[in-house]
Amino acid sequence: MKRSHQRVLLLLLLYAGNGRIQGITRLQKILYLLKRDYNIDKVFDSSYDFEAYRFGPYSKQLYDDIDFLENMGLIKGQAVGDPSLASEGEEKLLLIDYLLASGEETTNSGERLFTLTSSGKKKAEDILKKLKSAGTNTSELMSLLAKVKSKFAEMNLSSLIHYVYRKYPESAINSELKHLL
Repeated sequence: MKRSHQRVLLLLLLYAGNGRIQGITRLQKILYLLKRDYNIDKVFDSSYDFEAYRFGPYSKQLYDDIDFLENMGLIKGQAVGDPSLASEGEEKLLLIDYLLASGEETTNSGERLFTLTSSGKKKAEDILKKLKSAGTNTSELMSLLAKVKSKFAEMNLSSLIHYVYRKYPESAINSELKHLL
C-alpha cells in the first residue's frame, strides 16, 4: 500500500471509537481536522487533499480509498440507522435528512458505519510496525489518534460540522448547510 492517505485512514479506524466511525461526512471532517489541527502530514508523506464543497471540507480521494479498501477486504462500510435522531432536535433531523436526500451519507437506511476487517486490523498494525522501524514515534501517533477519536468520533454530526465551520470558515464557503448551523 503506497498511498499514505490510505494508511492514515486505516490507522484512524484502528484507533477510532470502538474501532468504528459512523458516516462518510464525519470521516471527512475528522480527516480534515487531522490535517489542519494535528498536522498528520508530519508523519505521512501526504494525507488527504480537501476542497470547500457542498458539506464543507471534501476529499474525492477518501471516496476512492473507501472503495479500494473495501474491495481489498480491509474495511467494511455497513448501512445502519441512527436511533438518536429523534432526540437530537429539529436541526439535526433537517441536517441528516438533507445529507441522506443528497446521497452524501448513504441510502435510505441511514449512515454507513466504517470498521476495519480482521485483515484491515492486521494491515494497520503492520503499518505501525513499519513506521516504528523507520524511526517514527508511534506512541505519539497512537496518542494523537486516540485524542482525535475521543474528541470527534462520537461527537454528533451537526456539532462536528458546526465546529469545523467555525474553526475553518473557508471550508464552508460552498456549503449548502451554512444556514442550518
